[in-house]
Amino acid sequence: MKPTIKLYRLLGLKPCGRPKRKTAVSLLRKPYRFCVRGTPRSMRAILLFVFLLLLLLPLLVWAQEPIQRWRRLSPEEREKVLRNYQRWLDLPPKRQEELRYEFEDWRYMPEKKREKLKKRYEEFRRLPPEERRQWREKYNEHYKLSPEEKKALRERLKKKRSHRQRRGH
Repeated sequence: MKPTIKLYRLLGLKPCGRPKRKTAVSLLRKPYRFCVRGTPRSMRAILLFVFLLLLLLPLLVWAQEPIQRWRRLSPEEREKVLRNYQRWLDLPPKRQEELRYEFEDWRYMPEKKREKLKKRYEEFRRLPPEERRQWREKYNEHYKLSPEEKKALRERLKKKRSHRQRRGH
């Protein structure tokens, strides 16, 4: 008996049809066909369950990934994550939506631009509180400018940058 036939019999499958003539050529052309018809219902249910389990197994492994990442965090990191999550829950829905939008921008931002922003943010954090306040005030003033004024300011800054670059700074 062929090994494949033994395997199918172990699974409870029975041959549905055999070749009509038992010549060597017909056996090669038309292999045995196996089907679930004729097997008990419980066996069909078990086979279906095993098949679905095999299909869903990768999803189960994928679902375990966040748990593994959580376990790898140090207690300080876990505390930080929980604190940030609580802050997130306390935010109004409108602010949560704005942050989601900003996060999407961040995700698709080129790596160089991200690094530049991180560097600038760290520089800002190192400033004394008074200087940070002054920067915030300047930002808020700029935010209130009309589009024409913003464009003029950008042009002025571009000229300043190009002048600096020519001087070698």
